[in-house]
Amino acid sequence: MSSAQRTTQTTPVLIVGGGPTGLLASLLLSRFNIDHILIEQRHAPQAAPAAHVINTRTMEILRSAGLNTEEFYALNKHGDAQFISWVNGPRDHALGKYALMGDLEDPEDLQRFMHRAAASPEHITNISQNLFEDALLGQATRRNHQDIRFGHSWQGFVDGDTRRVRVLQPDGSAYEVNAAYVLAADGASSNIVRTLGITRSGPPSIATFLNMSCEIDLSQIAGEQQSILYWCLNPSAPGTLIVHDPKALTVYMRPLYEPYETAEEYTDARCDALVKEMFGPDIPFRITYKGVWRMSAQVADRFCVDNVFLVGDAAHRFPPTGGLGLNSGVGDVHNLVWKLAAILKHDAPPSLLASYEAERKPVAQRNCATSVNNFHKMNEVIDALGLDVSKAHIPAMVGASPLLKWLPSAISKRLIKFLTLPVLRLLNAAMADTVDGQKRRDKIQTAIDNQAEHFDMLGAELGYVYAGGCAIDQSASSTPQSTTRDYQPTAGAGARLPHIEMKDARATRSSLDIVTYDQFTLFTNGAAVNPPNASWMFGLPSQTINLESYDNRGAISEAFDLGPGGWVLVRPDGHVATRSSGA
Repeated sequence: MSSAQRTTQTTPVLIVGGGPTGLLASLLLSRFNIDHILIEQRHAPQAAPAAHVINTRTMEILRSAGLNTEEFYALNKHGDAQFISWVNGPRDHALGKYALMGDLEDPEDLQRFMHRAAASPEHITNISQNLFEDALLGQATRRNHQDIRFGHSWQGFVDGDTRRVRVLQPDGSAYEVNAAYVLAADGASSNIVRTLGITRSGPPSIATFLNMSCEIDLSQIAGEQQSILYWCLNPSAPGTLIVHDPKALTVYMRPLYEPYETAEEYTDARCDALVKEMFGPDIPFRITYKGVWRMSAQVADRFCVDNVFLVGDAAHRFPPTGGLGLNSGVGDVHNLVWKLAAILKHDAPPSLLASYEAERKPVAQRNCATSVNNFHKMNEVIDALGLDVSKAHIPAMVGASPLLKWLPSAISKRLIKFLTLPVLRLLNAAMADTVDGQKRRDKIQTAIDNQAEHFDMLGAELGYVYAGGCAIDQSASSTPQSTTRDYQPTAGAGARLPHIEMKDARATRSSLDIVTYDQFTLFTNGAAVNPPNASWMFGLPSQTINLESYDNRGAISEAFDLGPGGWVLVRPDGHVATRSSGA
């Protein structure tokens, strides 16, 4: 379409941002046959791998969007990853490690594993965000009703009217989009959030890292194979390694101690030297990307202003400890899009949209707090080694002093190395093949075992309960709550409907597959007594599923806590709107 033809356009929904959150919003809008435009300032999906944890609930949501989840699982390039390892360096054996699947010979771990497997037809996986985005983009562009435009950037609201958006296209010309609704999926540095004057609660910076994506075959040298994360403690090459593909791609996250050092000091030559220090000089590598990332823990004070809705990182920014950031964005649009469809296609009252912030903001706040707690709790492992994490910045601070810069380079390097000798002594003692070394490793392992809530978060993934409001019955206040780690299946108001295999004469299907994203679903245990009023469905279509037709009716009614005549009304996003337990 030419610049002239783009002078002004009108669309029901404008999505600003083509990351995972924006692309999934496009897919869900297409599922409702809603025309929409997506603009993304980048000219192509990002090349850096970024996030990697795709949790169980996100995989369920992809399934509900009509996507083949097996195609997404195939994008996991480290399918045999089983451990998180704490090491001196990647060539060394672990000082301790966390088994992601637990010890399946231990009855408690086996029971926990079986509980996770029974909770969903899907499971958590690891997919580099750039591959995840590519897959979503490929799916989204094949759908009808979409107009996805890379290289087009949001420039502002025309005359302060949030329904009129100025867009800059690649040739430098601008056009206007008139949109009934705008989804701000423009990331952690959202210009829309800034323009609207929306404040955020929480620290804007907890830590700063230099991220280097390395094309390297780590499998050649790793002392601990099958690890997806390495926490490297050697002071000459500290940081975290994220193994996206053990034969091809590892990200080195190195702490950057501002203001004592800056990103500008990390030239290409210096970064090459750091990577050689980390992996050794005898293994070929290539740095394909480097960038600074500032870890924050903030949630927007408002998720909506007029017709503009914040989704994904624009609404919340978490530490990566727990992998909840990307997944929370997926939950945002899954919650929001069906409500937009109810208004745009079925004349539902606009007040329905107020439930978006009421439901999603508490989830974001809880996920943010969990991520921060995980980040700080990791220091227990450092403490167990005998180190003081509060002193980690000292070499950088000393290195930045004017006096040290005045000294000859060889002398200043020796001085900084001298400062790290206590750390090296503790590491060597912990690695020693002695009784004392084993005692030290046992202490470290105990601290690692105490990180279980960081790496096993099924309750956070599946167990969040939306509070009562216009789209959730007030009885949600008595719905059983899951802890971060332990998921408690419940069909109480506000909860995600539990997964159970439902068997009839034709097939066996998950309860999650019977619930579809384009309608409400009413499950009844026989003839419903006092069924829900149609107003609960906001004009959207509905289907009724009578449990009498299922061979395992008893198991289903028990899972849904339904006596004779009981019923449960499930929203398109799989959360229970209202219910009656029956007799």
